[in-house]
Amino acid sequence: MTEDLSTQPKLNPRQLAVVQRKNEIQSLETDLKKMLPPSIPSDKFVRTVQTAITLNPDLAEADKNSVLNSCMKAAADGLVLDGREAALTIYNVKQKDGSWKKVAQYIPMVAGIIKRVRNSGEVARLNAFVVYEQDTFHVSYGLEMTLKHEPNFSNPGKPIGAYAVCLFKDGEVDFEFMSLQQIEGIRERSKSKDTGPWKTDWSEMARKTVIRRLAKRLPVDSDIARVVQQIDEDYDMKPTGSATVPHDTDGVVLENDEGEKTAGKTRGAAAAKLNPKPKAPEPEPVVIENEPAHSETAGEPADDDLDVM
Repeated sequence: MTEDLSTQPKLNPRQLAVVQRKNEIQSLETDLKKMLPPSIPSDKFVRTVQTAITLNPDLAEADKNSVLNSCMKAAADGLVLDGREAALTIYNVKQKDGSWKKVAQYIPMVAGIIKRVRNSGEVARLNAFVVYEQDTFHVSYGLEMTLKHEPNFSNPGKPIGAYAVCLFKDGEVDFEFMSLQQIEGIRERSKSKDTGPWKTDWSEMARKTVIRRLAKRLPVDSDIARVVQQIDEDYDMKPTGSATVPHDTDGVVLENDEGEKTAGKTRGAAAAKLNPKPKAPEPEPVVIENEPAHSETAGEPADDDLDVM
């Protein structure tokens, strides 16, 4: 329900901004309902976003279009912005004139990614775990790949890596392990490597990082591939300076356009090349009043021209 400012006690500017942003989300409910799957009521989705704004007033001060567009993207992906399935994060983006602007971005969380992949119909189970130095852990590769993990809950020690494991409905299993060094190499290329969830929820980000790598070779449709691609937006995969093609710490080449690739209905890393699938259309940007949307044609700087703190 839209809040009537005339009946509110005198609010300070920050409180007023929160109420206004919550009303803007409410006014978007009709459009959100068109994007959401039947299993998610639009009023529930709106209330969840409004709660997030109340708990994090910085969302009321972030660029209006970035917040509303992030809500539309999350709705299109069928994920609730409750901090568990997906979350709204804020970045300080440097503009060409030297000023800084707070920009919101929607990012899927581990639970949301698992939910979408499980709904694909071919995956029975998908999960990820952090491995600690005092755990019993063994992984081997080759024609017969094996993975064994017995956690030490009483005295785990420091993290040494993370893995994601997938059980297909036909009984086959696939997994991906990344060492601490590999995960930290990914974090170093993140737009928020020293702030946000990388600082407050490292284990969540480590699990999401390894799921992201495994998901690129799972038999998922274009809708789920778009969710995985959304994870890439939180990482800075493009080279800087004189670099041409960035590499992961294990020597894996990260192609500059890897975020544009979607996996076909074939297992294996080569599936995207052998069976390319057209990218699902993004929801239409929401432009409020006279504020320009985030695009080069609307006068905003391109991603490569932005410095993100």
